[in-house]
Amino acid sequence: MCNCRRTDEDEARELLARLQQTGTVWEVVVAVVRVLNLSASAAAEAIETYLALMGIVVVAVPPDTVRVALDAYDRFGKGRHRRRAGRRDDRKGG
Repeated sequence: MCNCRRTDEDEARELLARLQQTGTVWEVVVAVVRVLNLSASAAAEAIETYLALMGIVVVAVPPDTVRVALDAYDRFGKGRHRRRAGRRDDRKGG
């Protein structure tokens, strides 16, 4: 078990948000090292402990899946496509 300080609920929420926003656990560990001024090994141990306690399983994404996801993002990602002319925008009710 890591000897680093316990995080409060706000820090846990921030950590979870970082995990959801970043692509890898490595990026989260680096961010925790920077923000909490921990050693890389202590930060990695803390992240691994947190993931285990939360029941989060980290899985690798196959390279083919990454390519499909990036292609979809290029075509449909937020702010990456335009509404077709003449098409009704249901979100505005008209």
